Amino acid sequence: MPDARYKHGFSRPSQLQLAGRGELAYIELTPATKERDMPVRIASLSRRLAKNGATLHLAMTQRIHSLGADHQPSEAEQALADERQALKEERERRKAHALEPRPKAADRLVRTHHPLAKEKSTAKKEPKAPKEHKAGKAHGPTRAEKHAAKAAAMDAAKRAAKKPAKA
Repeated sequence: MPDARYKHGFSRPSQLQLAGRGELAYIELTPATKERDMPVRIASLSRRLAKNGATLHLAMTQRIHSLGADHQPSEAEQALADERQALKEERERRKAHALEPRPKAADRLVRTHHPLAKEKSTAKKEPKAPKEHKAGKAHGPTRAEKHAAKAAAMDAAKRAAKKPAKA
C-alpha cells in the first residue's frame, strides 16, 4: 500500500511547511520566556498530579527497559517522585483545611462605631446626700393678670376728667 501523501509531499500534517518556508508548524516557548513566567498557584492539584505521574511513569519505564528493574532510579526520577509526594501532601492539607468549620457571619462582624459595653463593678457605691433646694423667685404676673391690669388702666383713663384744650 503506498504512503498517503498530503499536499506538498509530506506524510504527516505536522511536517507541513509554513508559507513556503522550511519551518515546521509548531510553537514552543523559548528559554527567555520560560524564565520570565511567574509561578501560578493552580487551584486544582489533580492535573499537576496526573502530569507528574505520567512523566514519572515514562522515566521509570525508560530506566527499566534500558538498565533493568533492579537498577537504582536516577536523580531526575527521584526528583519527580519527591515532587509527586509533595503534591499529594499539599492535596491532603487542602482537603483537611476544607473540612474545617467556616467562620460565621456573626464572627466576622467588626465593631466600628459602637464601642463594647464596659464591665460593671460589683461594689456598691454609697448613696449621695440629697441637694438642698433654694427658694425660687416669685413668678411675674400671668397673661390673664396682665390683660386685666391693662383693661383697668384703660377704664380709668376714660373716666378721668378731660382737661380743656389751651388756647
